[in-house]
Amino acid sequence: VDLETPLPSANEALAQLHDRFAGEYLARFSTSRITHLTRQTLCRLLPQGEPKRERVAQALHLSQRTLQRRLQEEGT
Repeated sequence: VDLETPLPSANEALAQLHDRFAGEYLARFSTSRITHLTRQTLCRLLPQGEPKRERVAQALHLSQRTLQRRLQEEGT
């Protein structure tokens, strides 16, 4: 596999849009504990598509409500 050769179906504009979206998505999070863990989880899940809150909470072994509450407590 030649990683330098562009894919025939590659879409540069779409790739840039995804990069910007991912950056904006992650920029909303600070470096506090649950926020940091959430950010790491998002980075791990992003290659599979847009992460849903349910999947992030599951990966952190929290309920969705607990994840939401803890993020709110950290001002996120």
